[in-house]
Amino acid sequence: MINPPSARDNPASDSQGPAVHALANGAADGQVAPARPKIDRTRPLGRNVAFSLIGNAVFQFCMWAMVSAIAKLGTKVLVGEYTFALAITAPVFFFASLNLRTVQATDARERHKFGEYLGLRLVALAASIALIAAIGIVMHLLPPKHDGTVLMNDESLAVLCWVTLARSFDWVSDLIYGLELHHERMDLVSRSMILRGSLQLLILGPAMLLTRSIVVSVACVALASAISTIINDCRYASIILSHDNDKSRRIRWSAILPSWDIDVMKTLTLLSLPLGVAALLGMLNVSIPRFFLQFYGGSAQVGVFSAMANLLYFMGLISASTLQGIMPRLAHCLDVADIPQFWRIAARAMLVSIACGVAGILMAHFFGPRLLALLYKADYGGHPHAFEWIMAAAAMYYIASAFGCFLQAGRIFKPQPVVYGLSVLACILLCWYLVPRYGIIGGAWAYFGTNCVWALGFGLVAVVALSRNAVGAKGEGVPI
Repeated sequence: MINPPSARDNPASDSQGPAVHALANGAADGQVAPARPKIDRTRPLGRNVAFSLIGNAVFQFCMWAMVSAIAKLGTKVLVGEYTFALAITAPVFFFASLNLRTVQATDARERHKFGEYLGLRLVALAASIALIAAIGIVMHLLPPKHDGTVLMNDESLAVLCWVTLARSFDWVSDLIYGLELHHERMDLVSRSMILRGSLQLLILGPAMLLTRSIVVSVACVALASAISTIINDCRYASIILSHDNDKSRRIRWSAILPSWDIDVMKTLTLLSLPLGVAALLGMLNVSIPRFFLQFYGGSAQVGVFSAMANLLYFMGLISASTLQGIMPRLAHCLDVADIPQFWRIAARAMLVSIACGVAGILMAHFFGPRLLALLYKADYGGHPHAFEWIMAAAAMYYIASAFGCFLQAGRIFKPQPVVYGLSVLACILLCWYLVPRYGIIGGAWAYFGTNCVWALGFGLVAVVALSRNAVGAKGEGVPI
């Protein structure tokens, strides 16, 4: 049973000032908790976007370079094993995350404390690890296919275990990013992404070169993730929550301890569950083509497809950075009912997303084979038309992401799983028909069709909901 709403849960109480916030945030025994620091909303949006762009650019470069290092120092099979492990873990972790990073970043009235978000995230991570372990064991025990190959051999299972550990630390950092985004500290997010990506690359590269073992290399990546989360991200979270300055070198663990309040966890889960379902379905859109290619073509085809698809995120850096940088400001605009400013910022972001998509299509058309051969190996450039279709899918992905950002800023969560569900259904049907017949390019066609459904659905919901003022003056999304 959920406790009756307290002052913290009452929007009207927000107008009563910091004292009420302090009492609502868990003051006990007659003690008043310190008021939260005022968030600086005067920082130029261009500065936020610039920090976001730098961090995302370095991080995505490192992620691409890791796949490239495995491709150049190993084989397509090793690339396929690594990306297949990512395809298995991503939907589970994305669902379990409940997109708490976005919920926290857009919590303009600060109804929940960081420890409450962290407690729910840790419980969800524990359940995710157990589920992934079960999936891996089942796939490992499946009988061989007619050609004698198995879906997951011993090496693939070991890779899955280490990828799961690495991603667990990454998802703790993801929640800390939500805290930093809420305070518009994109500089801290950028610093963490640069450190995390660089450490993972600098450890994986030499490990792959010296051992030629994908298992040892991914184990080193897990170590890098742990170092970045514990030493860097936890420190800056404690600085923000302790109202300290950036010169502090000591982690104040008491400031970042999780809360285990069951009633609060239930409330947060019900609020963010639509986003968790949407995140799961969104990752399935990315993973389903890989599953079909793995079944019908094997790890080599998954490796080629994944290598091309990885450039989708690299080409969309400007779009993704812009959306990440503006989301807290959009939420604030809706919180204070500044609708004209919301639409001005949103329109510019959409133009940036469209421009990124067009640039990706032109790049694939004119330079695709040479670029793939340069970034990976010569035989990766043997599917130029598939690469063009993947970049066309990327254009729709950027547009859909922009509409999704607007919905999340308005905390319009409930319609999102419906749209994602339709796109997943389209993805399954398209992959079922196209991949067995056409292989890699069939997967690219299916991915393009899936993203078209996603962009169209999010666009309709965003335009209808926001145009009808479905977001009130307090920034609360009205179910539609």
